[in-house]
Amino acid sequence: MKYQGLYSIGTSNARKTSPQTILGGREITIDLKSQIGLIITLAVVGIVFSFLSPYFMTAENFQIITRQTAMFVVLGCGITMVLICGGVDLSIGPASVICSIVAVTTLRAWGQVGIPFAILVSLFCGIVLGAFNGIIISRLGINPWLTTLATNMLYRGIALVIASGHTIQAASFGLSDFISANLMGIPVLGLIAIVVCIVCHIILTQTAYGRSIKGIGSNAEAAKYCGIPISRNVFLVYVIAGLLAAIMGIMEVGRSGSASPVMNEGIELYVMAAVVIGGTRLEGGKGSILSTILGVLFIQCVLDGLVLIHLSNSFLKLANGILIIFAVVLDGIRRNISR
Repeated sequence: MKYQGLYSIGTSNARKTSPQTILGGREITIDLKSQIGLIITLAVVGIVFSFLSPYFMTAENFQIITRQTAMFVVLGCGITMVLICGGVDLSIGPASVICSIVAVTTLRAWGQVGIPFAILVSLFCGIVLGAFNGIIISRLGINPWLTTLATNMLYRGIALVIASGHTIQAASFGLSDFISANLMGIPVLGLIAIVVCIVCHIILTQTAYGRSIKGIGSNAEAAKYCGIPISRNVFLVYVIAGLLAAIMGIMEVGRSGSASPVMNEGIELYVMAAVVIGGTRLEGGKGSILSTILGVLFIQCVLDGLVLIHLSNSFLKLANGILIIFAVVLDGIRRNISR
């Protein structure tokens, strides 16, 4: 009965049609206030790199950052929802790779007329991969770290088998021409990310499901006694993560016009670090889409700046490792402060 009451609250809120209610204006304001420190740090990073490189504060570089950030934000939305629910998904990166290979393979078979079919097949593939994780974790009760670590290797292996270990070029560049284009000066990749972020933000702040997964992440036992269907909600959050992985895979195909089984290795750790730096807790129960955007933007600006000052690839990998450690330490500090 308590869960039904929670659901009725969600539906009654949904009837209020003002933009501020739909977009969760109060939640956005609270998030912005809590992220003042990160926003200031982001501004300092921008100022520092603008002095170190004359190319950092340019319109062209901003477009590059927007395109790169857009894809990682989409993946970050999936990781954010999984972490809020108290889970983890280490396989979301390889899942996006499989979806991109499926999309390119379909485009090669059907040509430009097969673009809608390629998108649908890729989205379906992402849902299936996410559902596979969800079934093992929610139905069999296997630890999500172990499960998704195993499926990370499994999905990466599947990608290698499907692509025969080679990069596959799309036969038709119609999808690339659209996704790589600008609309009113804004990259289409950025517009896709904005739509995904808005939808995920509404789910987390304005629906009973969003409140349910926060409750599960905060205290699964209490959520169970409140009548929240734990297994079903956990399963669904992994399905959503798989769907977002597919969207990211389609964006990657549109950006590069190809798919490779070895692309974006370790991207799930990189994005997870960004999500945690933004404020989402590794232990679950707390997080937001706005914090994820800021976290991804922070890491992307740092890495972009390091590239512009001609840091070698070896040091870039070192920087990635430092940022991941920083995210873990920061999460621990936040937990200790909140206790």
